[in-house]
Amino acid sequence: MKVRVVEGSDTEEIVIYIKTITPLVKKVEECLRSLDETISFEIGGHLLTAPIASIECFYVENDILYMQYGGREYKLKRRLKDVEPRLNNLFFKINRSSIINLAYVSFLNVDRTGFINVQLNGGRLETVSRRRARQFRERINMGGFTWKL
Repeated sequence: MKVRVVEGSDTEEIVIYIKTITPLVKKVEECLRSLDETISFEIGGHLLTAPIASIECFYVENDILYMQYGGREYKLKRRLKDVEPRLNNLFFKINRSSIINLAYVSFLNVDRTGFINVQLNGGRLETVSRRRARQFRERINMGGFTWKL
């Protein structure tokens, strides 16, 4: 598949010419569509929206759902299980209380016990549960990352 960007058009559009729709083309299409998706949340009586692709993570602490976005933390009046269906394939649920945006992973570490520790661009540290570790490795491998244990 070839990619070409042409500047100077009056409209913003992406057109892909292909012979057949492959799994790769479907993933590209899904990623491009996800860039326009937003999530709404209320802060101090004001309704705000954020592009889903720009959200770093969602996590629960003390039964409160937080969203990390734009270098800040926001409390949401929702539950993690209600937010999860709205998220696209950029996100991965690493344990029962955290969903991260894989595009914001800055560092991975496998400790001596086999736990995978993930650091996000904003500095937040999360641990991948043992139950989700194999799936996490498979997802990361799709991005070209190779594991050295």
